[in-house]
Amino acid sequence: MRMEADNVFEIIDSQVFEDASKEEIIQMANLAQRCLNLTGRNRPTMKEVAMVLERIQKPERAAFTIQQNHEEVEYVRTEFIEPWDVTSTSTISALDITTSTGASLLQ
Repeated sequence: MRMEADNVFEIIDSQVFEDASKEEIIQMANLAQRCLNLTGRNRPTMKEVAMVLERIQKPERAAFTIQQNHEEVEYVRTEFIEPWDVTSTSTISALDITTSTGASLLQ
């Protein structure tokens, strides 16, 4: 389901109109709506969110290819749950996103 432009523009702060086009505002609103989906499988991943935001920010670089970089990155996070600390770790593969001309967007 897509948001209707009229409804979005009623709730957007006027300063946002100075910094973004109407099309960019609609794209951001649609992305926000997808992020709020109650079913996790239907929400975009952080990677997808980053790619959409990059496309909105730099539309001339919208054509890109993704090449996997098999470097693994480990994140460690400590949370306070009950009277003791629990440490969780996860490992992900980092991705390099490049334009179709070969110029690097993210490194």
